Amino acid sequence: MNRYQHYNDRTRIYMNMFYGILEEMIWGMTKVELTDSIGVNFIRRMIPHHKAAIEMSKNVLRFTQNQELRQIASDMIEEQTRSIQDLEQLECECHGYQNSREELCCYNDKITAVMTEMFECMRSAGAVNNIGCDFITGMLPHHEGAVKMASVAIAYPVCPRLNEILYQIIVSQKAAICRMHELSEKILCNCN
Repeated sequence: MNRYQHYNDRTRIYMNMFYGILEEMIWGMTKVELTDSIGVNFIRRMIPHHKAAIEMSKNVLRFTQNQELRQIASDMIEEQTRSIQDLEQLECECHGYQNSREELCCYNDKITAVMTEMFECMRSAGAVNNIGCDFITGMLPHHEGAVKMASVAIAYPVCPRLNEILYQIIVSQKAAICRMHELSEKILCNCN
């Protein structure tokens, strides 16, 4: 039985695709091969996180005509694609910056808590038969998770160029969160 059986066909298709992308992101973020570099570990987890944002944005673009939402989704695709390229270029450089066991343990505990919270919030983002609202309620915890992950990583010694990207992630994701909150008010979503 489909969990969104009582919703319209478009919402059912949208939500099924959303949850498929979400589960692929969770698998990608939790099954990475970890190293003794916090920078590398951050990169390896953030790439599948960004890829999910791209796919979720492409998914909503298939279903919405709301121009503001389409612009937000298009901007996410462009920004996350650029960020993935930057992260991929930096991974080799960051291998040269190793962290102590204590730093790694503390970082891993904090990042695991952030990811667990993000996964739970995204999994519980329910369909309200309004694809715009469904996208926003799924993407808010996604972006909040990125801000928290970058904020955790920035507290540890990592390769210097990664620090720049961490700041960029925090700033850009916070700006996107504000845009989504503003749009949610316009289209009468109930987003916290």
